[in-house]
Amino acid sequence: MALRPSDPMGTYVRMADGLVTSFLQQHMSFPEYIAATDAAFYQLIPGLSGESLPRLRALMLANHDMVMQEMARRTSPVVGEISC
Repeated sequence: MALRPSDPMGTYVRMADGLVTSFLQQHMSFPEYIAATDAAFYQLIPGLSGESLPRLRALMLANHDMVMQEMARRTSPVVGEISC
């Protein structure tokens, strides 16, 4: 999905939400998620205004927290798992 020139931030928010959801549902790997969010961000840059920065930062930090929690969950050992 390309960013709409009339509302680049709104389109980016929807794209980012979809990417986080896909990652959380294990439809994409962490490297795929990073590549996709980078691509969406690079599409956003030309239409970005200074007044959008606080909203963008808050969104990126919230998404980062969710993804890191999921990464921790995916890499934590299962309780009761037997190691050889």
